[in-house]
Amino acid sequence: MFYLQSSNMKRFLLSVVSLFFVLTIQAQDIDKAKAMELVIKNKNSLGLTDNDIVNSIVSNAYISQSSGLTMVYLQQSYKGLPVFNQLLSLAFKDEKLFSNFGKWITDINKKVNTLNIFPSVTPDV
Repeated sequence: MFYLQSSNMKRFLLSVVSLFFVLTIQAQDIDKAKAMELVIKNKNSLGLTDNDIVNSIVSNAYISQSSGLTMVYLQQSYKGLPVFNQLLSLAFKDEKLFSNFGKWITDINKKVNTLNIFPSVTPDV
């Protein structure tokens, strides 16, 4: 009985790993600068301001071969640091916004309670 469960587990893990490789083969990474150009071109459709775009980081971008969609993952940043869990998942078709999921913290400058993002106390050496 234990052998049967172990065999099924191995088969399951092999299937998951195989699926991962198939999906990564069917995706082609694109340059992050090109991804940002898409975001800028569609900023009105996305409801983003120039300040939002300046305070964002393209964390990943690729073209899905199966759907033909260009996927861009845009992360909110504050003074150059990524903001935890603030990500927009964007899909573009023919350089036009096809899908938009996620949201950002609005007026983040008013909500951050520090003037400097770097520590003011140095560690003792």
